[in-house]
Amino acid sequence: MRLLACVGAVVILGGCGSGDSGLPSTTALSPDGARHSMQSFSPDGKRVAYWTPVAEGSQLWVANADMSAPVKLSASGPFVGPAIWSPDGSRLVAVSGQFGLADVVVVPATGGEAQRVTMDPGIEFPMAWYPDGDRIAYTATAAGGTFSSFVVSVQSGVSKPLVPGEKRPNSGYPSPDGSHVGYITGEGSTTTIWVADSAGGNPRQLTTEGFETFFSGTPWSPDGKEILYESRRTGTADLWVVPIAGGAARQLTRDVRNDRFGVWSPDGKWVAFRSDRGRQTDVWVVPAAGGEERRITDNTDEEQGPLSWRPGTNELTFSTITQAAGVWALDLASSAERKLTPDSVRTSWFSVSPDGEQVNYVIERGGGVQDIAVMPLAGGPSRTLVSGGGAGVVGDAVVARRLEDRVFVQRRRYSGYLGGGRRRRCATPADQLVGV
Repeated sequence: MRLLACVGAVVILGGCGSGDSGLPSTTALSPDGARHSMQSFSPDGKRVAYWTPVAEGSQLWVANADMSAPVKLSASGPFVGPAIWSPDGSRLVAVSGQFGLADVVVVPATGGEAQRVTMDPGIEFPMAWYPDGDRIAYTATAAGGTFSSFVVSVQSGVSKPLVPGEKRPNSGYPSPDGSHVGYITGEGSTTTIWVADSAGGNPRQLTTEGFETFFSGTPWSPDGKEILYESRRTGTADLWVVPIAGGAARQLTRDVRNDRFGVWSPDGKWVAFRSDRGRQTDVWVVPAAGGEERRITDNTDEEQGPLSWRPGTNELTFSTITQAAGVWALDLASSAERKLTPDSVRTSWFSVSPDGEQVNYVIERGGGVQDIAVMPLAGGPSRTLVSGGGAGVVGDAVVARRLEDRVFVQRRRYSGYLGGGRRRRCATPADQLVGV
């Protein structure tokens, strides 16, 4: 199997929710060969922040919305998450490893020195700005694997708990107007959603099932009246909305596959999300009030988060990862290679039958959906043994070799880029021969 990993193209998508039954058009923002991820747009939609891989992890950049005129910012490190723009668009808050393991820093959007705003020994991640442009909510890890949320003033450097009376592990966000905080708490294996006032007082429990969580940025609706969350009460993830004033929660998605990483549109009318339904990972949208779920992308590329709406437009952005992999046979006498699996499938691992006559392999459909197929090692039609199975072992690129009556596996690593570019062999690790 040869693996070609392609990562990081940011794609823009127009016409979401237009009522057209066809798929919206997509346009790649990143140039060929780029590896961009974790994009976030400025409040006016004219600039975009993103990360690129570097030796120490990832590097933060800002560019125009069309990815032109990039500026390198003073934030980098092994941990990344979407940089969050200040309300006036002049600064970004991000996680950075330049001062410690992972601290919250504020950097000017036009470039300049980073200001470290957290000093904790663990890992700190920013969650959201308050509308005053001074306070930042962040979550910090602590000894024993626990975590809690805090609020820090950029000007004074003073930090305090987001919900002062909460002793359980918690992580939360301020509402758009700063009048409330929404947060999750963990107790044993259960997590529930709560809301409190701006100072973290008068907490109220909004959900009780114990399978709820937040993902992909702020869960607050743009008007601050509802909270979007994921629930696994059915065994797989679905999206729900709960009003903070009280009342029943509203279920938005109901598929048997996972629907995750929901984000509100700027006008609050739509929720975009990733789903692994349809035997692949795609982007979908659903009316925030409830209604028909609509597929936005339909291809074998794996769409990645974060999903990010561009303010002032009807456009949605995301990253994609493309992996091309197949099972190959190599004749040691002639060094001739022969591909066994068709180009239309992506494989992750295989094994050869004891008699050396057949090979079975895993077909990756995306979103954790996999098939198992078998075919003659000499070549020929394949048969599907298992369809739509769960997660399996994902291996490196491998090539089946026969040496007399013994079969060997050669592992190879390759990397490449979405949209073109020459495949290259990575320098490490070296090829390995493993007996099967």
